[in-house]
Order: sequence, then C-alpha cells, then structure tokens
Amino acid sequence: MKAETMIISNGPRLPLLNRSLYAVATLLCWLAWGYLWLPLVTLIAWMMGAHTAWIELSAEDHLKHLSDLLYICMYAGICAVIFSSWAYYNQWRFANRTRRMRPDMNVSLEEQAQTLKSTPDMARALRKQRSSVIDFGDGQVPMRLVRQADPLAAEQATEHA
Repeated sequence: MKAETMIISNGPRLPLLNRSLYAVATLLCWLAWGYLWLPLVTLIAWMMGAHTAWIELSAEDHLKHLSDLLYICMYAGICAVIFSSWAYYNQWRFANRTRRMRPDMNVSLEEQAQTLKSTPDMARALRKQRSSVIDFGDGQVPMRLVRQADPLAAEQATEHA
C-alpha cells in the first residue's frame, strides 16, 4: 500500500478533532512565519520615519496624546455599535424574506407580456432566466431574446443594436 493512499486529503471528511488540530498547527506556523519577518518590517518602518513619529506622538506630553487616543477609540466604538446595531436590525427585519419572491407582488404572464408589448412565450422565457438581454426593434417592440448564458451572443446583440 502506498503512503499517499493512506492520507485523506478531503478536509470535511476528517474528524472534528483532526481538523481542529490542523487549524491550530496552521495558525502557529503562520504566526512563526510572521515573527521571522518582524525584524525586516521594523527596519523598513524605522527607515520610513516610524520611530520619529512614535517619539513625537508619545514621548512629549504623553498624557495629552493619551486622552486624544482614548477619544478616538471611544468614537470608533460608538461607530461600531451604531453600524452593528443597524446590521443586526436589518438581519432581524429581512431574515426570512426572499428578495423578488413576494407572493403578493406576482404578475401574470399576460400582464407581463402586455407591459413589454411582447408575446406570452417571450414573457415565459424571461421568467425562466435569471438575467437576459432583450433586443428591441423599431417602435420599442421586443424582437428577440438573447440568453445571458452566452456572453458572446449578448455582446454581439448589443453591438449590432
């Protein structure tokens, strides 16, 4: 038996303990790799003046600058609370709704065909597709429907129009 046949390469099939240990080992390796790059990053930062900026911001009258930093952190926290609240409110409000699929907003095929000034067959084809390109002729009447699955045909239809 070969060694590669004994190794399972499909992650979701591995037990939870093995996946967790693999994730922790990967994280530790990335942290070690980042730690090895720190001296070079520090050298580049010092060459770009980060040390001078640090001295100017922290060494002279550091209590004043500390209060400024606390205000900035407080404002950032307030913004985070506002945006998180808004996101959770929207998630709660629209959690069980599917966009564009409200039953009270359904339009019959005849109404759709009448509005587009087309045939019911074209309206039915439009409903089956997620996106489409409609080629309008003279008088704003739909002449043909180009399926969006074929990007070249859609581009050619828009170029010739």
